[in-house]
Amino acid sequence: VQENEGLVGVALPALVEVGERVDIQHNSGLQSVELPLLATTGGRLRVWDNDALAMIDLPSLTSVQTLLDIRANPAAATLFAPKLTTVKGSVEISSNGLTTLDLPALTAVDTFFSLMNNERIEWFSLPALQTVGDDSNWDHGFEVKDNPSLTWFSAPALTSLLASLTISANDALAWFDLSSLTLLRKLAIASNPELASMLLMSLGEVSNSFYVASNAKLAQCLVDLLIGQVQASTGILGSITTSDNHEACTCVLVGDGVVADCQ
Repeated sequence: VQENEGLVGVALPALVEVGERVDIQHNSGLQSVELPLLATTGGRLRVWDNDALAMIDLPSLTSVQTLLDIRANPAAATLFAPKLTTVKGSVEISSNGLTTLDLPALTAVDTFFSLMNNERIEWFSLPALQTVGDDSNWDHGFEVKDNPSLTWFSAPALTSLLASLTISANDALAWFDLSSLTLLRKLAIASNPELASMLLMSLGEVSNSFYVASNAKLAQCLVDLLIGQVQASTGILGSITTSDNHEACTCVLVGDGVVADCQ
């Protein structure tokens, strides 16, 4: 369904499965899409460049084979896919009007997960997500970039990231929870001016580079403790770069945790 300027709505109430791809794109007047029974696609599911689309509602979707691509839908405030458990390729969510990202059952993403350039989203949680990525492309894994209103996110069940973790240029991001993550390939956390807390207490292996820089409120002593934690386990097997974080801080043990006292 593409390039239909006068199309206002799409309704396929009995559609359960698509053997190949689903593309809904470049429909400037499209306001609603109803796919209440769609459960699986054999190829990608793309909802892309629909200026008036207000909500992306996929209540029965359980799996996507190659790509879930939700992009450039500036009026779309909600992405709702409560039963989606697996994406055999990638999840790319970018340049939408999202305020709500509802993927509570998502367990595995085989290639990478990317949330980028969504100006309105303030938080998101992926409570069931356990694994992301494979060894084929280390440069993409779990990416949260250029979301100016995002204040926090969590994926507390994520244990394995067989690629990179990139968290960058999120102007309002104060904290994130990846507390079960044990291993990843590359780490890059940069240019998040409000970031003060990273829950990475299970991380024990970074098999390539470790880069944490230009996070003005992130205590350097917390970064140093994270490096020590990983090095005491399997270790960091690539380069280590840290710079322009908050140097005027002292980390002290309080109960079972560490608190940074910053000037």
